[in-house]
Amino acid sequence: EFPGLHIKGGRHVSGFPVVTSCVYACSLVRTCRAVDFNKDDKSCWFHDSSTACKQPTPKAGCTHLKLFSCDVIAEPFQVP
Repeated sequence: EFPGLHIKGGRHVSGFPVVTSCVYACSLVRTCRAVDFNKDDKSCWFHDSSTACKQPTPKAGCTHLKLFSCDVIAEPFQVP
């Protein structure tokens, strides 16, 4: 869990107004690897393997959560 961070390029999904429902919904989608949840506007964003391990950037109100660890091939990111 990475509070205050998000990754650009996620796919917005509606109907999940709390972080737990956002994460649970992602866990049911075979290609979903991570989520961003924005508590301010209650938005949920799914990430697949093409975006899940990109460098996160700061964003107030957001939390980035990974459901799977990034492969050793993916570039590690630093928490700002």
